[in-house]
Amino acid sequence: MKKEFVELNAESLHSSNLAHQSQGRDLDTNEKALAKALMSIFENGVHDFKDVAAALSSMKVIAPRSGLKDWTIDLLNEELIETNNQLDLAYKENGFGA
Repeated sequence: MKKEFVELNAESLHSSNLAHQSQGRDLDTNEKALAKALMSIFENGVHDFKDVAAALSSMKVIAPRSGLKDWTIDLLNEELIETNNQLDLAYKENGFGA
């Protein structure tokens, strides 16, 4: 039976648990690689999506949904939207924490 509420205790409030509190599942390998690449790109001051897409292509990051490596603004947008949709669905199905 699925819980309708989250029971908070010392273990659930541990910072390692809170870091993933809104994930209904763990990120897959390609999602993790994309997240890591995006953090690196943003940390280097690149924020324009055209430049972000070019950086992802040069880094040969595999798009989590399509498996493509030739990033465009449209592909970046589609991948982010679909990944978000899948994570939302997993959260709806699985609730608090991955």
